[in-house]
Amino acid sequence: MARTLKKAVIYSTASEYAICALVHLARHKVGEFVSVRHVASQEGLPLYFLSIIFQRLARQGMLRSRKGPRGGFSFRLDPGEIRLLDVVDILDREPCYRKCAMGYAQCSEERPCPMHEGWKAVRSSIQDCLARRTIGELASLQTRTRITRRRHRGKACRACRAASW
Repeated sequence: MARTLKKAVIYSTASEYAICALVHLARHKVGEFVSVRHVASQEGLPLYFLSIIFQRLARQGMLRSRKGPRGGFSFRLDPGEIRLLDVVDILDREPCYRKCAMGYAQCSEERPCPMHEGWKAVRSSIQDCLARRTIGELASLQTRTRITRRRHRGKACRACRAASW
């Protein structure tokens, strides 16, 4: 029987949720403030955890926040300029692609572990991929391919309706 792994292996669950939520946010109008509750319900993400993630991204200057009935979060930066690597760097203290593949604390070019050379190529490939892809690009691809992890609870938002979901 095949096993389904739920844990992200390249970056943390926080980064996974952030990327998913930011892609949703990018499908909304530029400058439109969207509530965390809305994004969480549309994407099937835990509200409390997503609130913490968005607050952290706002403190780092990626998002802006506004309180009140018309409050929420919007992008401070152009989603087309936000690389996945930027999101992961903000949320993950030490992503697995920066660690030694065998878990050694002192693994380096001078003191390599047995997997160092092979892992170096994989690590470089992962970093290149995350550095090349942007939130805006993923939002565009998701809109075109109509792929989503969202579990609707009620009506779809305007951005979702516009994408013909």
